[in-house]
Amino acid sequence: MLKISLLLAIAAIYGLNLLDVLVVPADTISPYQPRSRTPVAESTQALFHEQFVNRAEVVPRVHAPTAIINANGELHSYWYGGASEGAEDVAIYGARFDPQANAWTDQHKLVSPVSASVQTGYWVRKIGNPVAFAHPDGRIWLFYVNVTIGGWALSAINLATSSDGGRTFSGHKRLVTSPFFNRSTLVKTPAIEFADGSIGLPVHHQMLAKHGELLKLNSQGDVVDKRRIPSESSALQPALVSLPDGTLLAFMRSDAGKLLRSSSANQGATWSQAVSIDVPNPDSAVAVVSTSTGLLMAFNNDPKDRDVLSLAHSYDGGNSWREFHVLENQPNLHEHDHSNEFSYPWFVKDPNGFYHLFYTWQRTNIKHIRFNETWLEEQLRGDV
Repeated sequence: MLKISLLLAIAAIYGLNLLDVLVVPADTISPYQPRSRTPVAESTQALFHEQFVNRAEVVPRVHAPTAIINANGELHSYWYGGASEGAEDVAIYGARFDPQANAWTDQHKLVSPVSASVQTGYWVRKIGNPVAFAHPDGRIWLFYVNVTIGGWALSAINLATSSDGGRTFSGHKRLVTSPFFNRSTLVKTPAIEFADGSIGLPVHHQMLAKHGELLKLNSQGDVVDKRRIPSESSALQPALVSLPDGTLLAFMRSDAGKLLRSSSANQGATWSQAVSIDVPNPDSAVAVVSTSTGLLMAFNNDPKDRDVLSLAHSYDGGNSWREFHVLENQPNLHEHDHSNEFSYPWFVKDPNGFYHLFYTWQRTNIKHIRFNETWLEEQLRGDV
């Protein structure tokens, strides 16, 4: 009876009927059929391909992609979209990549404020910033930011789980990240697995002070530890990457015009003071991934705007970086013009040696670029 009362209350708040609350609208999609991964031989030729993930006619504005490769070897991407960032019609969408057709398919709505409210038992006004994680046990975790009152600074984090390879999600719950109101913790960058089986989720706090944090979660997705990444200036959205010696690095966006870097030698239990490095940053997220020769970064190569997106490589553990390829370069007309935005990059590396890069393209599309080790090596050799 309590459940029905909650559903009716949510329906009344949103002006919907009960059926709208119980069912999240979706495009017609084929039934999920788990299948074994078809190996794709790694080519000795340099390969580079780019395409859009989303169907632009579904919603006018999209942002903040995330992606995973599930246990069947399928590549899935997720993002949020609606009339505008923070609008009440914003929902989280997903799609699957079909390597045989070389196309994205099965685009459908996964989470809306309505369904999040029903699942968690909390009223959710708006959602954003999905972060997908392929758990070692085969489940797909989907973290996302939700707001009940106020703006993003009063956000909390929800976690949903998929048992069908990332096609549908259920069991939504709100993470407890603070005993005091449980607000102002946001997520954007990839989670990592530690040797003890715990999951490290980089997050950030942005009420009054802005700083990065690392949450540790158990296999049930409960927060068991939280550590702050110290910084004297504002620091948001830490991107984590491990070095061969076990050192964990965090690269964070800042409003100081440069990227910040911190390190941990004990799996995130303690962190060094974040310092500025010689990488431009217009207060925008970056993505970092390991390569056979060092680290690869996707970043906005401009200290003030997001109209240029580039790739850079580091041979010395992230201390110094060299740009070697420009992905997007469409300068905006003036400082108040932000129509050309290429931001929020996300890396996934597949078992066949391909790097998959996703990012927001002018807030109207999610772009997917994939390239292999041969292409990367050729680009780096050309830069020497």
